[in-house]
Amino acid sequence: DAVPDDAVRAIAAASDASGVALVALSGTYNMAHPDNAVRDDGLRRLKVVIEAAAKLSTPLVTLCTGTRNRDDQWAHHPDNADPSAWADMAREMEKALQFAERHGVDLGIEPEQANIVTSAQDAMELIAEMGSKRLRIVLDPA
Repeated sequence: DAVPDDAVRAIAAASDASGVALVALSGTYNMAHPDNAVRDDGLRRLKVVIEAAAKLSTPLVTLCTGTRNRDDQWAHHPDNADPSAWADMAREMEKALQFAERHGVDLGIEPEQANIVTSAQDAMELIAEMGSKRLRIVLDPA
């Protein structure tokens, strides 16, 4: 799986022609989904986005940290507070960061009330745990 090179060139040309810089791409998937197969598929798709970001010289790929909710990655689930939810998300983040580091792309997580990382404090804890300079926080005032 990859974004075709001609599509990457067309996107870059449109960005250059319009003067609109691509500062981030979204690679969001449910990093805490209770089904490993769903997480594996999300990581596979994230890798495609990271590769495209690198080709486009787009410095950031944004993510959410996910939820235990099987049906809606933006919906809270009581099991989000279980340590296993954090552990699953952290394992996903480690894999994502390894790939991002190889491609020179930063990953930005947005704390979401319905997700595993719900606050700036949680995000800082995750950054410390990951130990990667490639992990950033996206604060959305909306």
